[in-house]
Amino acid sequence: RDDHAVFPQSRLSSMQAAGYTDQLTMLGYAYPNIDSDGDTLVDGLEYVIGTNPNNTNSDCYQGNDAAEYPPYEDPVSDPMFPVYCP
Repeated sequence: RDDHAVFPQSRLSSMQAAGYTDQLTMLGYAYPNIDSDGDTLVDGLEYVIGTNPNNTNSDCYQGNDAAEYPPYEDPVSDPMFPVYCP
């Protein structure tokens, strides 16, 4: 077989039990599909770009985080600059 599975490290043992071998290839990152604040950016991405996964508008300026950093497009602005939140 010539296929790959991308999954969080926490699922390694269950994927091995399902028949996948432990031949690791760095393809990128995988995050659980959890969006704590409902802004369409998964929490893992918010940690990477520096936004707050519990606040839809991390810099308290302009639009919400997903409007400034759309998940499927180029960023419109920096969702963390300027920071106006108290």
